[in-house]
Amino acid sequence: MYVPLRATVKILTKHLHELFKRGLELKVGCTQACRVKIKVELPGKLAKQLHIGGYIAARRRKSPPVVIAIATLELKFPEDRTITVKLDKQARKRLAGIHRPELIAALRASNAGQSASVSRSTTLR
Repeated sequence: MYVPLRATVKILTKHLHELFKRGLELKVGCTQACRVKIKVELPGKLAKQLHIGGYIAARRRKSPPVVIAIATLELKFPEDRTITVKLDKQARKRLAGIHRPELIAALRASNAGQSASVSRSTTLR
C-alpha cells in the first residue's frame, strides 16, 4: 500500500529563557522513514533589526527569513520524535535583548524521490 510522505513539526518551547537554557524543543514526524532537515529561522524584519544575516539593498517590501540554526536527522520508522536544536552563542546573545521574539521552524523531509515541507512559527514569551 502506497503511503505519501507527509511531515509534521510542532514547537514545544514557549519561553525565551527555556530557549537559552535548553535550546528549541521540537516534535517532528513523518508518515514513513525519512531524512529530515530542520531550519530555525528569524523573520526577515527581526533579523534586520538584530543585524543578523547579510542584506542587500533591494526594492523588496518583505525581507526573507534568516537561518539561525540547522539540524538533520534520520527517522527510521513512521514516528514522532522530540528533538532539541541548540542556537549558537551569537544568536542567543542577539536574541537576549528582544521582547517576545518570533521564531520559525521549517522542516523538509525526503525519502525515495518524495519530499514534503512544513513550517510553524511561534512567539516566545
